[in-house]
Amino acid sequence: MFAGNVILKKMFRASKYDKLYPDRDMEIRFLLKYLRGKTVLDIGGGTGFISQALNSEGFMCWSVEPQKEMVEISRQKGVDTVCSTAEKMELDIGFDNAIMMFNVFNFLEDPDKALNNISKLLKGRLIFTYYNQSKKVKGWQFNWKLKRLSRKKWFGNRVEIDFWFPFWHEHHTMRVYSDKHILKLLKKHGFKIVKRIKEKYTTNIVAKNAN
Repeated sequence: MFAGNVILKKMFRASKYDKLYPDRDMEIRFLLKYLRGKTVLDIGGGTGFISQALNSEGFMCWSVEPQKEMVEISRQKGVDTVCSTAEKMELDIGFDNAIMMFNVFNFLEDPDKALNNISKLLKGRLIFTYYNQSKKVKGWQFNWKLKRLSRKKWFGNRVEIDFWFPFWHEHHTMRVYSDKHILKLLKKHGFKIVKRIKEKYTTNIVAKNAN
C-alpha cells in the first residue's frame, strides 16, 4: 500500500469551484437518504456547498476545510467552518454524522489518523466516497456533462489527474486504495458497514461507529 503525503501541484481557484461543479443534487439526495440525527461534520467541505444545502434541509452542519480561500467562501454562505484537516482538527463537540464527499478520502494525508480522529467525534454514521478505479486507465477522456477534458498518469498507487475546462486547468494527485485496505481501516477504528455501493469510478460507504 502506497503511503505518504498527498501532493497537490496546482490547486483550482476556490472562486471558480461552484461554477465548475454546479450540479450536486445526486449527492444531496444520497445524503438525505442515509443521514441520521441532526448534526453533521462535513470533512473537506470545500466552499460549503453541501453543508449549506443540508442546513436548508434542517440539519446543523460544521465544515472542516484546509484551503483558506474555500473556508472564507464557506463562511460567507453561513456555514460554521474550521480551517484544518481531518488529521489535525480539534473540535470539542460530538456529531451524529460525519461526511467526506467527492473522494476527499483519496486526498487525506494520513487516512489512518483521520479515521481515528473522526471516530472520537462521531456518535453515529460516517458517510463517504472514494475513488476505486483499480483498472489503471491512462490517456485522455472527455466528460460531456461537465465539458471537461481529462488525462490520467499512474505511478503505483498514486494517480495524477489533469482537468481542462474552458479557460481553466486543474491538477490533482490522489492516492488510490483497495477496497480491502479501506475496510480494514474502518474495522480498526470501530466502524461497521451499513451500506456499500460500488459504482464505475467510486464507492459509496455508509458506516456506523460501533465504539
